Amino acid sequence: MSFVKNAILAVIAVCAVACGGAMEMEDDTGAPAPEAALATTEQGICEGYSGTSSVCTIKCTSTSGWFFVNGIPYGQCETAGYNRCGFWPYGACWSNASVAP
Repeated sequence: MSFVKNAILAVIAVCAVACGGAMEMEDDTGAPAPEAALATTEQGICEGYSGTSSVCTIKCTSTSGWFFVNGIPYGQCETAGYNRCGFWPYGACWSNASVAP
């Protein structure tokens, strides 16, 4: 009886793993995470952070224009938008300095 019980438990364990059991975790490469897709398709200006050539690009409301701010540290772009708009911005992302609006 013990053999049958162990065989059934083994089959259940295999099925659980095959049907979405334990998932592998992604490696943390230390690279910045991609920006949220909040404003990426509207004008194609959100390119992601690429170091010192990136500028924080902000749009306060859905009807306002984009503007950019140099010298913002990575991870602080949305906060910079809040400080300049007076509320959380409609869009805040990283753009290449050569194509910033």
